[in-house]
Amino acid sequence: IARDLRREVLALMRDGKDDAAIKQFLVARYGDFVLYRPRMGAGTWALWFGPALLLLGGGLLVVRVVRARSRTHLPTREEDQEW
Repeated sequence: IARDLRREVLALMRDGKDDAAIKQFLVARYGDFVLYRPRMGAGTWALWFGPALLLLGGGLLVVRVVRARSRTHLPTREEDQEW
């Protein structure tokens, strides 16, 4: 894909297009995902917030599993006594 994009940009540059026109063409054809810094929009919210949401969800899952395991392994009064 990167090779095709480079060829396409080179062809547009040879046609005399400026940076703004090339960027506009690529966004129109491939969407905001082709940009290094995509615009904030309905289609790109996953790009911006997805990693943070995955990290937060993973942290909550770890906390939940640790709490569940600690509840099942709590010693009873009889187990506390050594004699």
